[in-house]
Amino acid sequence: MFRELNNRIVDKMELKLKGKFTIYQMGMMMCNENRPHKVTSEFSNSYVALHYELSKLVTQFNEVFGLNILLLIIICIIELLISCDMIPVMLAYACDCVETEASKIIPISLTYLNELPPLPKNSEEIALKEELTTLFEQSSLRPPIFTAAGFFTVNYTMLGFIIGSVTSYIIVTLQLIGD
Repeated sequence: MFRELNNRIVDKMELKLKGKFTIYQMGMMMCNENRPHKVTSEFSNSYVALHYELSKLVTQFNEVFGLNILLLIIICIIELLISCDMIPVMLAYACDCVETEASKIIPISLTYLNELPPLPKNSEEIALKEELTTLFEQSSLRPPIFTAAGFFTVNYTMLGFIIGSVTSYIIVTLQLIGD
C-alpha cells in the first residue's frame, strides 16, 4: 500500500508540475488572482489520510500480532538450532519492504515541496504546500515499524540478531561439550 501511495503522489505531482508553468496557465493564474479562492487542491487530504490510516494499521498490526511474532521468532530460533527454517527470512523481507516503501514518502514530499515556488501564488499552491508539509511531518514522526511485541524491530537487522544469537549459543555449547 505504501508503494501505491508513493506512486500516486509522484504521478499527481508530475502532472501538476509539468503543465504548471505554461503561458496559458500563468495567464489564467493572473486573471484569477482577484477572485476569491477556496483553499483546496486536487492533492487533497486523501494522501495524508491514507498515510495516517496505513501507519495506524501497522500500529494495530503490532498490537494484535506483536506477541505472536515474538513467539514465532523464538520458536524459529529454537528450530534453527535443530534444522534450517525460512520463516524468519520471509517475515523479515516482508516487513523490511513495507518500511522501505514507507520511508520513500519523505524524500518524495521534500522533492515536490522544493519544486513548488517559495511564495505560493494562489490558494491551490498554498493548500498543496500545506498538505505536502503535513505528509512530510507525519511520515517523519510516525514511520511504520513492525515489532515483535515491542522488543525488537522485525526486518533484516533481526536476521543478524538471530544469526549472532545462534552462533553464540553454538560456541558456548561447543565449549561446554569440549570440557
